[in-house]
Order: sequence, then C-alpha cells, then structure tokens
Amino acid sequence: MITVTKTPGKLTVSGHAGYAERGKDIVCEAVTSQVQTLTASIGQLAHDKPVFSLSSGFYELSLEELGDKSLFLVSAFMVGMRLLQDGYPEHVKVI
Repeated sequence: MITVTKTPGKLTVSGHAGYAERGKDIVCEAVTSQVQTLTASIGQLAHDKPVFSLSSGFYELSLEELGDKSLFLVSAFMVGMRLLQDGYPEHVKVI
C-alpha cells in the first residue's frame, strides 16, 4: 500500500501499491507521475527550489521553505491522492 502523509513540515509518500506486477502497476504509476509533476511544478511554476528525497517506494518533500504558490500545488497534489484513494482504497491511503 502507498501511504501519503502531510504534516505541517513535510509531505511523505511511501510504499508500493501492490495493484499489479512491477511495470504494469497503474496505481503506482499514477502516484509516481503526480509526485514528479508536483516536484517539477514547484520549481517551474512557483519558482521555489523543492527540497526532497526520492528513492524506490519513498518520497519526502520539505514544506518549510515553500511559498504560497508551492503550498497551493501541494494542496492540489493532495486532492489527486484522495481521488486515487477513493478509486483504489486497498492500494492508497491518505493520512
């Protein structure tokens, strides 16, 4: 299961969806795509420098130095994660 946690200082996405085998897991790909889009958008649209860690099954973004535009993008990301949770509740959990 992929777990998405947002606290006042950070956003964490961890785990694997387990929806399908590696390379065919549409849930994992959806989350990965949104994580990549969020990170790029913070830099390209909000002009902030995202501070993040990324490895297989783990993403952590520091929210402490982000401006209002970036935080708005994080909120939009959370909307997307809740939609995925609604569609795939056994594979995505938003805390």
